[in-house]
Amino acid sequence: MSELSKIAQHSNLRLKPMILLADSQLLFYTEGNQPYMRRLLQLFEPNQPLKAAYIGASNDDQIEFFQLFESAMNNIGVNDCMHISQALNSSELSFLASAHIILLAGGEIWHGWKTIERLAPLLNAAKSNGAVIIGTSAGAVQMGLLGWRDSEFVNNTDLFSTLGYVPAMFSPHDENNEWRTLKQMVVQTAGCLPGIGIPTGSGVIVTPDNHIQAIRNPAVSFTIKGDKIIQQPAWKIQLN
Repeated sequence: MSELSKIAQHSNLRLKPMILLADSQLLFYTEGNQPYMRRLLQLFEPNQPLKAAYIGASNDDQIEFFQLFESAMNNIGVNDCMHISQALNSSELSFLASAHIILLAGGEIWHGWKTIERLAPLLNAAKSNGAVIIGTSAGAVQMGLLGWRDSEFVNNTDLFSTLGYVPAMFSPHDENNEWRTLKQMVVQTAGCLPGIGIPTGSGVIVTPDNHIQAIRNPAVSFTIKGDKIIQQPAWKIQLN
């Protein structure tokens, strides 16, 4: 039984688990002959018609990335998809309010945040009503407690509060840089907030009680002990 199906079976909460992805690879990842993302269907009533919304602000609404998302959703039988653009017209907002699956796209964290911040009340309501929120790359960062403006060295003036759905800071696909930015953030926050790196091609599932389960590869947790940064790979993390 998959981690998602275990959560669905044993939880009476309306809240669904969230999924944070380093990149789009897991959207198309298959196990055997089945798409990995087919597990999403286990979180809803059988044969329930599902709607999937894609928020493309972080990549400046590049249509080809929405088309990739749409293809991934079609692969699991979700055919009612809409691109929620930075224009935020009334039909887009109406669709978002009733969506069952909502993806925050990758791209530039700060650029996308300016739109997502405006959508936060709708996203909060959708989440409370049982929507599954997925963040890819920049979108995964925006689901945590803090994001950052692009800078060679991140300091306090580069940090800004994000959606706060998960009580941690996230960094995607930065293992080749030895998680430099995430380490800087952990230092800037004096180790008060956990930092979690999501390796390329991987992701994490976050339950409503903030239990993290890594997908495909271990996540990398960063904390401070004394004057040292402690880095540990982990398949499971329980956040306070």
